[in-house]
Parts: sequence; C-alpha cells; structure tokens
Amino acid sequence: MTVLYRGPRGLVTHDVIATTETAWRSVPFAALSDVHIVRTDPENRALAPRALGVSALAIALATIPLVGVSSLPVAILLGIAVVCDVVAARARRATWDLLAYRAGNPAILFSSTDQREFHQLCRAVKRALERRGDDHAV
Repeated sequence: MTVLYRGPRGLVTHDVIATTETAWRSVPFAALSDVHIVRTDPENRALAPRALGVSALAIALATIPLVGVSSLPVAILLGIAVVCDVVAARARRATWDLLAYRAGNPAILFSSTDQREFHQLCRAVKRALERRGDDHAV
C-alpha cells in the first residue's frame, strides 16, 4: 500500500482515500464513480448596500458644518462600518470540493479553502485513479 498523499486532513493510497470529511474512514476508489472537483466562489455581495453606506457617510460628513460636531460620532461609526465591510469582503475565499458518487449517492470526499492543500490531495487522487485505469476522473 503506497501512500500518495499524507497531510493533516487527508490520506490517499493507490486503493483508498481517507479524509476528515469521511471521518477518517477508508473509502476504496473501486466504490467511487464520477470523481470531480467543484469550486464555490464566495458570495458576491451587491454593490447597492455598499453604495448606501458610502452615501450615508458622505451625508454625515456634509452635515457637520450645519448641525455641528454632534454628527461627527455618526460619521466616524459609518466610516468604521464601511472599512469593516471592505476588509470582510476581501477575507472571503473560494471553497474547493472533491465530490464523487458512492453507491449512487453523492459524497464529499474532501473540502478546503486552501487551494494548495486541495490540489496536492487531488493530484494524489488522480494518480490513484490513473493506476486503476480511470483516466476521465478529476
């Protein structure tokens, strides 16, 4: 039993795959069909809420000369909210899933937001499937 990949969240040999998604149970490649990759991008938020926040910030800043410094805390809070929204939007990452059918039911074999880790495991799965003669998967 040659180990093709061993990592903190997965193990791939010529015959089986075991990952955190399979509760470390060994799943034989012979029992799998239609092994494929699905990439899910983070949700793209609409521009309207951001534009609304920026316009509210601009209005709060514009009212400072009219109302006085009492609108300054509102402007500061709105500014902090806009900055937090921009930082959170950049922090979202794509999710990579390795899916297959086992006994006719869809199953997630591995899932990760770390592209490097995911592709290392998938490369090992591809080598194992090629050894079995299943060149069309992954």
